[in-house]
Amino acid sequence: MCMRDVWEISAATHGEVANMVRRVAALLKTTLAPDGVNVKPNTGEAAGQY
Repeated sequence: MCMRDVWEISAATHGEVANMVRRVAALLKTTLAPDGVNVKPNTGEAAGQY
């Protein structure tokens, strides 16, 4: 099933996504050593989601 945005995601799936985001951020930090990283959902057309 495809979720269109954060308003449709279940709490369990949100937890899985959050864990994956954390893993990817850790890999980026280790391999690329960025000064920072932004993680944000764009939910709804007004936020840039099409």
